[in-house]
Amino acid sequence: MRSLYILFALSFFSLNILKAQNGALAKYSSSGPYVYLRWSPSTFNDLRESVDSGYTIVRYMTHIGGEGVADTQLVNSAVVLTSTFKPKSEVDIMNLTGIDLKWKEITAGLLYSDSLSFDYTYNSDGINAYKQARDREFNLSIALMVASLDYKIAEALALGYKDYSSLTMGNTYMYVVYSGNKSANFHTSEPIAFTSVEISNSGSLPAIPPLKSEASVKKALISWEIKEELEAYTAYDIYRSTDGINYSKVNSNRYIPLTENHQTSYIYEDSLPSQNVTYIYKIQGIDIFGDSGPMSDTVHCKALKPMLDQYPIIDNIVNVGNTKFVLNWYFPSIAIDSVSNFQVFRSTNYNGSYTAVSSTLSTSVTTYEDLNPPPISYYKIIATDINGYKLESISVIAQLEDHDPPAIPTGLSATAKKNNTIALKWDKNQESDVAGYKIFLGYNTTAEFVEVTTDNVKDTFYTMDFNMKTLKSTVYVKIKSVDHHGNYSDLSDPVTITLPDVVPPSAPVLKEIIQGQGYITVKYYTSTSEDAGWHFIQRKSKNSPKWEEVGKYYKASVNDSTLHTYKDTTVLTNQVYKYRVLSKDADGNNGISAELSGQPYASPVRSNKPEFGCSMSTIDGKKCILFKPDFNDYLRNEMTDLLVYRAIGNGPMVLINQISRADILQYMTSYNHAYIDKDLLFGQIKTYRYKLQILYWDGSMSKMSDEVSVNYTP
Repeated sequence: MRSLYILFALSFFSLNILKAQNGALAKYSSSGPYVYLRWSPSTFNDLRESVDSGYTIVRYMTHIGGEGVADTQLVNSAVVLTSTFKPKSEVDIMNLTGIDLKWKEITAGLLYSDSLSFDYTYNSDGINAYKQARDREFNLSIALMVASLDYKIAEALALGYKDYSSLTMGNTYMYVVYSGNKSANFHTSEPIAFTSVEISNSGSLPAIPPLKSEASVKKALISWEIKEELEAYTAYDIYRSTDGINYSKVNSNRYIPLTENHQTSYIYEDSLPSQNVTYIYKIQGIDIFGDSGPMSDTVHCKALKPMLDQYPIIDNIVNVGNTKFVLNWYFPSIAIDSVSNFQVFRSTNYNGSYTAVSSTLSTSVTTYEDLNPPPISYYKIIATDINGYKLESISVIAQLEDHDPPAIPTGLSATAKKNNTIALKWDKNQESDVAGYKIFLGYNTTAEFVEVTTDNVKDTFYTMDFNMKTLKSTVYVKIKSVDHHGNYSDLSDPVTITLPDVVPPSAPVLKEIIQGQGYITVKYYTSTSEDAGWHFIQRKSKNSPKWEEVGKYYKASVNDSTLHTYKDTTVLTNQVYKYRVLSKDADGNNGISAELSGQPYASPVRSNKPEFGCSMSTIDGKKCILFKPDFNDYLRNEMTDLLVYRAIGNGPMVLINQISRADILQYMTSYNHAYIDKDLLFGQIKTYRYKLQILYWDGSMSKMSDEVSVNYTP
């Protein structure tokens, strides 16, 4: 997986360089002398097609001694270097020297292998097309990667070309690459890549920053700082020596450094053949043309000796007179010769910080007296071996006898919260051996308190769950401390906790809504709860989402059995209103009554009243009551809505529906009746009493109709 990632890293790095340089790069080498060229095809298909079509490469002279030439001279300077430059044959690729076999096989496969041929027909679902495009991009990346490993491979893929023709020092030349044979018409053809190069000996590859090394038992990490100028290199070779004279390359494939965000150095990992030899490293950068930069300075590295797999063992700890501890330990004799010294460390906590209580002791000393230990001590012996490694024993506890309990905790306070929790805090005990605290809860000060903690509370605060929906207004807590020897203090004095009231008062009873001419009267009984003081009369119109307060009353007496009355005169005659009564206690808890609806009479009330008949029927297998009113001219001309009131048995008459004129006309046309009451009490014999009232366009209303009754038998 790592090698695949490396392969991607270099291929995309090379591709980005080429794209940044108009698809091509050029470099002058005085060793030839010649000019290197490198370019990239746009797609993997273009690479495959170059086997047959090849490339045309044209050179122009753009500057003489730093001065730009005239356009005519530029055009006339064109030289067709080749018009038939094609990839090498499969046989010639496999015969390349100095190239690893696997890279030759990949190079040949990219150009000639049938297994890399794709059917690029678009698949209707788009998935196959995406996969094919992804595979083609992957193969192009592979081609650029192997071309960057060695310039011989770039030439074999026809992605690299050397211009050995006569070149004048100080002049600048532009190289243009065309797909196919364009020797006759290159002036009018579109190039696939172009780049320029000045013929000069001044260019040189950058030096490598100073190397650093870090060794482990079997590995060496060689690192060097990441600097911007090192972008000239696409890979590195790492060399190792034992004498500083004779070096051998340790990387079989060129090392391509991988970096992550915020990484500041390149790192190469090498396996060290021996632990007794000091190795000398140096590295050399390789650019995209295969040229090597200057060799770096050297760095030395030697493997660390392996750590012993033996450790000190505390044999026993003796309590002497309950004032001091005597420790005895041993180290396995098979490895004692590799140990330099011992040292005794102590802590008051198993997982705490350990402090040295002895000086370094010779390996002949295996006992130590701790003359002034804490009541509870944890000890470990640390041996240092001849290579500097620290070898730690397992920690062992020692305790002085202690039958004295810790002090009773002080400063206890508690607060109950409406989220059903009680928060406690207290002062920390001063004893060093306190292991924690225990919390106890009681419902009165004389009854037994029950522990609410299962483990010792090590902090000086604690939050416990408590259901506040209780008839109790107060509870009590106590606390005790415990030390590491299991000694408990006495319980503290109780602390009183006042519980918040989260139980709502009983709901008021909304007895009746009386509809008047331009007003509505609300009749209600107050809440029976002792703590329910204020009562609020609320209403909302039929289509309003919010309740509004229209009146309020304070219940001064606990035994208030009066039927209270509130007259709401701020109503509109063309609105239906819902009413409710809300009771509130001192803690903000609410009791809410049932809701009743009503609509005030218009002013004036017309003299007419609607006539109608009711009958039992069955629709869709369910019994219901049908209304067949006789509205005459009112229905056709002035009516806007029909109000339907109903009472069940001896109950109050309540508005149950407001039907629009359009709905009534549709019912009358389709079903020969104006309203269906399906909301009947299932399975119960009841008498249903109805009244109707008509609303008109001018805001007035009819008188209430006479009552019509229907006996419902299931």
